[in-house]
Amino acid sequence: MPTELQGWNLGALFLPFVWGPYNRVWIGLAVLIVLLLPVPPMLGILIYGPITMYVGMRGNELAWRARKWDSVEQFRSVQGQWAKWGTICFIVFVCAILIVMSSGSA
Repeated sequence: MPTELQGWNLGALFLPFVWGPYNRVWIGLAVLIVLLLPVPPMLGILIYGPITMYVGMRGNELAWRARKWDSVEQFRSVQGQWAKWGTICFIVFVCAILIVMSSGSA
């Protein structure tokens, strides 16, 4: 793996269940257990948190090895789009949670 690609992958961190299959990094699908099954909240955090941190920290390496990329520039471009949309989705999610929390305490 080229050294310039090392570092965090925000697309993997914020959207692991979508980013993972697209990049053939199947561990990203493990977070669907938390989202689809009736898992107690603390168990959900214990599953979701470490997996998202792992794919966030190692996402570039995992994606680089799992797929055939034409160039480093193509990889950066694709992962940059994932980072942009992952960040947007995360911000929307946080805003929605804040709205729900503030409207429920009337």
